[in-house]
Amino acid sequence: MGSGQSSGRAASRDQHIRTRLGELLRALEQIESVLSVAAAALRHQNCEKDVDVARVLQRDAGDRLSVEIEKIEALLATFNTGSSTRRKSGNS
Repeated sequence: MGSGQSSGRAASRDQHIRTRLGELLRALEQIESVLSVAAAALRHQNCEKDVDVARVLQRDAGDRLSVEIEKIEALLATFNTGSSTRRKSGNS
């Protein structure tokens, strides 16, 4: 097996990982939006217990979700930068 086949498989695997991370990122962003809407609706009802639930949703779920989204965005950015660097160095 030549190095061309190995690099082709690696590029295919990298593309699959980037695609899957992108899908995961979009799903988490959608969940984050749903959490925000739910928390806002609970706050709008202006019931003390609902406001407490909204606070828990935002702090425990929403904030944690935001951190994970940022991590995936950073990973994707690093991944994309690394693969473009590999492509450039492979073409030299």
